[in-house]
Amino acid sequence: MAEHISVIFRTPIASFEINQQSDQLTMSIVKWLSTLQPSVVDLDIDTTDDITAPTLLFIMDNIKVTDYFSWELKMNTPDFEYTKAIDIPTLILSHSQGVTLKSILNSSSRVIVLGLEWILDFENEFNDELNHTTRAIDGNQFPSYIASALHGPKAFHYLTFPNDDNFETMRKMAEHVSKIFRTPIASFEIHQQSDPSTMSIVKWFCTLQPSVVDFHIKIDDITAPTLLFILDNIKMTDNFSLNLEVNTPDFEYNQAIDIPTLILSHSHWITLKFILNSCNRVLVLEESYLTLHDINTLLKCWLKGSNPQLEYISIRRSIKIMEENVEEVFQIITKDLDVRENVVDERRPMQIVLHKKATYQLSNSLCYDIVRDDGTIGTFHQTYYDQPKMSRFPLLRLPTLPLLNCIQYLKVFEIIDFSLLSKRTKALASLVNWNQPDIHLNFIEDSQICLKFPNDPGLEWILDFENEFDDELNHTSREIDGNQFPSYINSALHGPKAFHYLTFPNDEHFETMQKMVEHVSMIFRTPNPSFGIHQQNDPSTMSIVKWFSTLQSSVVDVHINNEVSTSVPTLLFILDNIKMTDHFSLHSKMNTPDFEYTKPIDVPTVILSLCHWINLKFILNSTCRVMIMGAPSLTLHDINSFLKHWLNGSNPQLEYIAIDRCIKATTMEENVEEAFQIITKDLDFRENVVDGRKPMQIVLHKKATYQLSNVVCYDIVREDGTIGTFHQTYFARSDESNSDEHSKVHYFYFHREGHRREVEAESGH
Repeated sequence: MAEHISVIFRTPIASFEINQQSDQLTMSIVKWLSTLQPSVVDLDIDTTDDITAPTLLFIMDNIKVTDYFSWELKMNTPDFEYTKAIDIPTLILSHSQGVTLKSILNSSSRVIVLGLEWILDFENEFNDELNHTTRAIDGNQFPSYIASALHGPKAFHYLTFPNDDNFETMRKMAEHVSKIFRTPIASFEIHQQSDPSTMSIVKWFCTLQPSVVDFHIKIDDITAPTLLFILDNIKMTDNFSLNLEVNTPDFEYNQAIDIPTLILSHSHWITLKFILNSCNRVLVLEESYLTLHDINTLLKCWLKGSNPQLEYISIRRSIKIMEENVEEVFQIITKDLDVRENVVDERRPMQIVLHKKATYQLSNSLCYDIVRDDGTIGTFHQTYYDQPKMSRFPLLRLPTLPLLNCIQYLKVFEIIDFSLLSKRTKALASLVNWNQPDIHLNFIEDSQICLKFPNDPGLEWILDFENEFDDELNHTSREIDGNQFPSYINSALHGPKAFHYLTFPNDEHFETMQKMVEHVSMIFRTPNPSFGIHQQNDPSTMSIVKWFSTLQSSVVDVHINNEVSTSVPTLLFILDNIKMTDHFSLHSKMNTPDFEYTKPIDVPTVILSLCHWINLKFILNSTCRVMIMGAPSLTLHDINSFLKHWLNGSNPQLEYIAIDRCIKATTMEENVEEAFQIITKDLDFRENVVDGRKPMQIVLHKKATYQLSNVVCYDIVREDGTIGTFHQTYFARSDESNSDEHSKVHYFYFHREGHRREVEAESGH
């Protein structure tokens, strides 16, 4: 069939994959493809077992891949090597032991990805909704799941467990993994932990192994005993990065730290004696308490031979009272030193390797040299600066038309920032002829305003209002309606879609979000087509709906899904004050058992999951195109009456109605045949004949379709020839409120198929 389709459409196969096949079958498929065509755009191979060298060589030598080649497989010949050039733009190899340096250097690939990253993830907010596999760790059972993500050219596979307070599960797995792979842990980090937790982790680690390649700690503060324990008990062979404050202000450390690279963000505890005793290759000291005289002494000691391993030292001092006379400062630093201006020499390297994973470009301006007796040159540089300020452009001084042209090229969050500056900038932003976004509002614990633009379908811009606002990230203060709010921007890539988040702290009554909704709606000159209310109490729901009804009179769709009951006044307010032009979905109980609603709801699609308040009169009065009702108070006789009324011309717009009636086992219509007799009483019906021309899919609303069943269906025909098809069945459902009882569901649907005579006329009969 592949050959046949390729011939009739006169086009080669662009892409093909071989998944979970043996080596023999893989070779067979590849040989067939090579006889069919000489090249393919992309090739992806993921086999279950090892692949032989002849198969791989045949693929590489006989199929030209013009875009990318991805393989996830192992070679069963350990000493196999491939040295030829690989002429493929993008090459992604999950097991690349056969690829040599010579092959890489000879290749003309644009992107080469060698390897995957496998992550054992221990999450505090473990996703209980995913399918779990139970794994035993040290005799205890833990739920877990596996997931994967592709970020750019890199693939990440996650095995996720729930985390615990003291990282005990993670520690056991670290010991287990280290043992089975017979390799020590090379790198570890501690982030945002308390001092006792940090001490506990470090004590555990030093019993596991005496050294580590690199160690990074980033926490708010640490006690002197914990820091001393780290320095005295763990040997770091490449670098130690410490981003924290020592909460003992007068603490000082004078001993040498035998680590090649030491990076300290708060180094007030580091003394000159410490530096002179150290054997570090790189020292980066921020928030240092060293004086200008200390720096002068350091330079003099270096000239006399101290710190022979030192290649680079950086000292950053925060100064409240600026040393105004910069020339005088320079005199202190260089006192009794023979200094000369540095002459730029392109042969001298101006890049320092901080550690294995980072390099740093050095400045060559305003530099001075000192020379040791052995001829070694030391170069130093100093500068003063305030916090960096972005260069400014007087945008608002432009004439209106050029100004609007500039504004329209801003990104979405830049547009919002610009419009928040003043009333004038808000008015200017609203004058631009924007592509109107599709806006969706989510009122939930972490509420959101989601914007999608028709010209950028792969991007979504989300204003996120979080209850648990991350205070540890760098914040930007934004003014909303005269009040200052901390905020930050981040992004995420999920498959082919990118999501950009502008995050604010949430408040109890969604006031900040509501102000931003009004603001965004005004600057983009577009109403909010869709909103959802999730897991809110009844007063909060009423408050949101009242606010929205003052903002705009209609909306495309509304979805309400609340854990608690919705009161009658709230429901009536929604139905009476907000016009829904596409669909209304309500998943909430009514807290008044005897409430009934008989007025028509002028919404094309109504989806009600718990609607005992719906009766036959409501259905007959409605003008809906689609109605889906869960647990209504309808009886079998009501369904019979509905079918009779439809035959007499009621509900002309109705295309589909589905009714789920929950029936306790004690009241179950045990005699299904008798129940069917009640539904079809006094009706002329016939068995439905499956016809491939008849559509069996219903458009529920703009965002959803539903495939209808064509099993055990019956037809009734109206006088105008319109056919209605109905189907019913019973099925069991567990009652969550009491596991010892069961309820059964009577599922009934009715579908208007169309005008019989029109169908026959179109088919020529």
